Amino acid sequence: ITALIFSGALDIFKDTKKSMIEASTKEDDLFLKFIDNPIVNKTEYELSYLREMEKKYLGFNLEYNMFRNMDSIKKNNSIVPIKCLRYEMVANILIHFVKIKKITTKKKELMLVGQLEDEANELEFVIFPKTLTTFNFEINDNNIYIATGNLKKDNVKGITSFIISNLQLVNYN
Repeated sequence: ITALIFSGALDIFKDTKKSMIEASTKEDDLFLKFIDNPIVNKTEYELSYLREMEKKYLGFNLEYNMFRNMDSIKKNNSIVPIKCLRYEMVANILIHFVKIKKITTKKKELMLVGQLEDEANELEFVIFPKTLTTFNFEINDNNIYIATGNLKKDNVKGITSFIISNLQLVNYN
């Protein structure tokens, strides 16, 4: 039932996914409950959680695809898909952050590492302290950004990362 709810297969019931999940854990006959007594609680899960669950159960994001209707932004900013990046090539990629980890350096400066993704691929990223101080907005997993930078491989750790040199928040709603 959980997979059906998060994949959108039960959206015809017009209740929130949160309401359906809660009802499915309480009622034996979930479907009769929705037909006879529509759920009153209309609160919904956070958007980032809905995206995560849809991707988990469906394998990709359909309803909660953050990159939908971004063709003009891609064209106007010369966006390169992650799969087309080459080492040392400076490029703009349209991304959202999947995992963000704050690290304090030996010099007591804040930097960020983690994972980002575009429509099709994930990639490790690094934002060094000097670059991080230039951003005047919060970096989180609920937004889309145009990230400028280049792909580098750490030969010691064997990890390939996108080194972000500039970040622009995209207004997409």
